[in-house]
Amino acid sequence: MATMTNKSPVSDSGAAKSDSVDLFVMSGQSNMLGQSEAVATLSVPEEAGWEYRQTLDQLTAVRHPVGETIANKDGVVLLEPAVEGRGSLMPAFAKAYYEQSGRKACYAHCAKGATTVCQWQPGTERYEALVKKARGAIACLEREDYTVGHRSFVWLQGESDAIENTPPGEYIEKMKALADKLQEDLSIEYFMIIRVGKFYDFPCEVIMEAQEQLCREDERFYMLTRVTSTFTVENGLMQDGDWAFHYTNKGYDLVGDIAGRNAAKYIQGEAVELEPEAG
Repeated sequence: MATMTNKSPVSDSGAAKSDSVDLFVMSGQSNMLGQSEAVATLSVPEEAGWEYRQTLDQLTAVRHPVGETIANKDGVVLLEPAVEGRGSLMPAFAKAYYEQSGRKACYAHCAKGATTVCQWQPGTERYEALVKKARGAIACLEREDYTVGHRSFVWLQGESDAIENTPPGEYIEKMKALADKLQEDLSIEYFMIIRVGKFYDFPCEVIMEAQEQLCREDERFYMLTRVTSTFTVENGLMQDGDWAFHYTNKGYDLVGDIAGRNAAKYIQGEAVELEPEAG
């Protein structure tokens, strides 16, 4: 049986307490991965839930750094952890989700830097690695006498498709194909988009609009936030120099907090007020 930290109390009979735990698969490229400017220290309440570590087959506290290296038999990295132990949005998301919903959640971190939507498609090794990790999280929860509640997929990706000039129609169709297979393989209910931000060395507006269109036209997809398009070096939310195109710890905490709260509202059927579409 997997070893687990921050376990809910057992009953007087000694049996594990049976609770419903929501599942979040956190996926995308480097800004979902976590690539801040320094080590992050945000504290997440123990009762908020856990991160699933596939290499340990264990549920651990949600804390920085997140993620782990998952490679194929040839050593090709398919999923990777936050860069050099730096900060990511997932702890802030977990804290906000718990504060807004009161529900415990389990997080499967499945990200890889510099990836296009094509590289996450069904049939690829990376897709299979994502599914294997998410299934491991589900199995670990069930072994500990938890039931899996709501199942959500949170996506922060698109910079690489902007660089590669992926046509918006192709991006949308590949996202739909990804959702189709994730529904089949993991019974995902909610597909949540953190809209990609603006960058000044290459245009992301085409991908931003593709993500907007996807959420307008496909009822499975929900826009969590557009706040990343307000991130700049000047306001302290975006890095420059060698780490350009990546958020600061302040930026990761902000987008994680907004996205986590809005995820809870969507799941609970509450109204979500988004930033202006042009923002």
